[in-house]
Amino acid sequence: PAVAPAAFMLPAEQLIPAPEMENTWKEIEHMVSRGVIPSADRLKQYAAACWRNNSLARQREQLLVCIADILRLQEDQNLATEPALKDLLVLLESK
Repeated sequence: PAVAPAAFMLPAEQLIPAPEMENTWKEIEHMVSRGVIPSADRLKQYAAACWRNNSLARQREQLLVCIADILRLQEDQNLATEPALKDLLVLLESK
């Protein structure tokens, strides 16, 4: 099996359980659709859960679209982008 990128090595208490992944993604999407920017940590937790469940390849595109929407929101609101979000974007684009 492939070794998880360091960004996906999270403490056990931060891991999203597999049964909660769908609801977690719906919450993230709902936040973004309302103009609320989820934390980069929450997105990283979701991406790490996808990695752990061998679904990152399938979820990668929707994560990238979500990050693009977040970047647009930040630009519209004149907000700085968290370095952790930039790191996640680079990681997802490199897979």
